[in-house]
Formats: sequence, C-alpha cells, structure tokens
Amino acid sequence: MARSKIATQIYKKYVPEKILSENVAIINEILLENVDWLLKRRNGGMKQYELAKQLNLSTGALSCKMNGKTFFTIEELAKISVIFRVDLTDLFKKVKG
Repeated sequence: MARSKIATQIYKKYVPEKILSENVAIINEILLENVDWLLKRRNGGMKQYELAKQLNLSTGALSCKMNGKTFFTIEELAKISVIFRVDLTDLFKKVKG
C-alpha cells in the first residue's frame, strides 16, 4: 500500500471527521486567497479566463474552484505555481495582511 494511502487511513482513524473537514476548509480558504492575490497582482494582473486557459479548464470550472465548490488538483496547483513563479508550498501559507 502506498505511503500516502496509509497516512490518510491513519489520519482518518484518529482525527475526528469534523476536525478534518474544518482543517480542509481552512487550508482551502488560504489557498484561494493566495491564488486570488496572485491573479490580481502578478504579471500585471491576470483575468480568470486567462488562467483557466493556461490550466486547460473552462471558465466555469475555474470559477467553481475559486468559489470553493470544487478543489484544485495537485497538477493544477503545480501549474499555478509555475505560471506565477512561486513555490508550490507558498500557495498554502497564510500571508499576514
């Protein structure tokens, strides 16, 4: 069994579902704030449809991701980090405002 699958099973076994979902929500909120900030301020500003095109997504699919209705895949996050020239881990860091 893959290491990540084992870790996920252990995490799910010992971390209550409510805490798990709250943590996912917090991480996703930070991620979305950072992507939104990058869209507005990097490369002279970029429109969502331009990012959608570079990610091979429809504008509707990107909108769902940006509104927290669906999640970005790791591949999409990797592309975002390349597009905006930031480290992938920086997308998940809370920036003091």
